[in-house]
Amino acid sequence: MAVHLAATGGSPRNALPASVRTLEPRGEVVRVALRVAGQDLLADLTAHAVAELGLAGTSAVRHAFCTVTLERPDQP
Repeated sequence: MAVHLAATGGSPRNALPASVRTLEPRGEVVRVALRVAGQDLLADLTAHAVAELGLAGTSAVRHAFCTVTLERPDQP
């Protein structure tokens, strides 16, 4: 999984527009809550990456991922 500010080439090729909902510092990482295709996702990014990207609670980003199947823990 990757978070970008703009569309990128290469791998991973699956990318969807997303919005940052919240940022929760957790030591050296920041838990980023994303809204992607009507679903909520959590991503742990390094604090350095969050600062470099300039992420804020309303940032528009691209969520890129390699998998084609995602499962939610609350659904079988």
